[in-house]
Amino acid sequence: MKVAPEASAACRQTLETSLRASFPAVFEAGLERCTKARATLHLKENASPAFRKARPVAYAVLPKVAHEVKLLVDQGVYTATDYSDFAAPVVVVDKKDGTIRLCGDYSTGLNEALETHQNPLPTAEDIFTTLNGAKYFTQIDLAEAYLQIEVEEQCKKLLTINTHLGLFYPNRLPFGVKTAPAIFQQIIDTMISGLEGVTAYMDDLVICGIEEFGLRVKPAKCSFLQPEIKFLGFIISQHGRRPDPAKIAAIDQMPAPTDISQLLSFLGMVQFYGSFVKDLQNFRGSLETLTKKDIIFQWTKNCQSAFDNIKSVLKSKLLLTHYDPRLPIIVAADASNYGIGAVITHRFPDGSEKAIFHASRTLTAAQKGYSQIEKEAL
Repeated sequence: MKVAPEASAACRQTLETSLRASFPAVFEAGLERCTKARATLHLKENASPAFRKARPVAYAVLPKVAHEVKLLVDQGVYTATDYSDFAAPVVVVDKKDGTIRLCGDYSTGLNEALETHQNPLPTAEDIFTTLNGAKYFTQIDLAEAYLQIEVEEQCKKLLTINTHLGLFYPNRLPFGVKTAPAIFQQIIDTMISGLEGVTAYMDDLVICGIEEFGLRVKPAKCSFLQPEIKFLGFIISQHGRRPDPAKIAAIDQMPAPTDISQLLSFLGMVQFYGSFVKDLQNFRGSLETLTKKDIIFQWTKNCQSAFDNIKSVLKSKLLLTHYDPRLPIIVAADASNYGIGAVITHRFPDGSEKAIFHASRTLTAAQKGYSQIEKEAL
């Protein structure tokens, strides 16, 4: 389909209308199933059955649980059973619309008994390196992603859940199974294989045709021909990627930590956007000292200053350019008495340089004694 040079709202609406008319089954409401693959689980050799009793659920939530179980059975997602060697208690997760999601807590035994499904999940960097040259983005979200994948018959009872209403095994791939992400990603990778300009992370697809696989999308979460989209915690545009303002606002609103646990949470959120900040270790140094063994947690003025400076830097205009294999790459490294840093940049035809990625970390006690050239070689 040809797209106008400037994709107006009317153009986007025309495209969406055309897609709905051409692929009506993809946009239909309700749960569909993948027609090209099923999920298979493999137990480790000599794995022991793990049957766990039903977990108590708050009385106020019981009606919602009963309603959800009935709904899932009526949809064919679950089937009642009288016996299973494996059973997991359920976890009730509240959804924004007031309903609940019923998940098996497979960490209680099954996950440990399962062999790892050997299919790697793509990293964010793997995906971002494919986006250079794109001006408009189409984002498609699959409806109830895992639940569109059927489970092989011989594996269903491994996934049995134990509720106050009895035992139920899923006919579709449920949340919480350790191999589910890799299984689902493998199916999606197969679906988009060979399609230029297409990338995916789990059920979040950037441009894809999925009718052949019998899957359905969630129209409310699909967007077409957008100049920028929110993807994996970032805002993506033709110019590159920048942090999601909502994520940065959440970091900015965090109060000063009062213990190591809160500090580690803050540092973890900051590190997610570490690739945007030059020499981040210079800001983190005094905070990381508090996380070391045998160090008494004491929040000082220096700690507060570092805390505030990190927030200030993250709120500045941060942008990483898309990797372009046609452009020269420059790698620069630097070191101080406390940390090391590096930046990878592109040099553009006009002579300007734009960052692709920053990296930094603090030095260990032994590394602080290295010579300057040895530090930079790290």
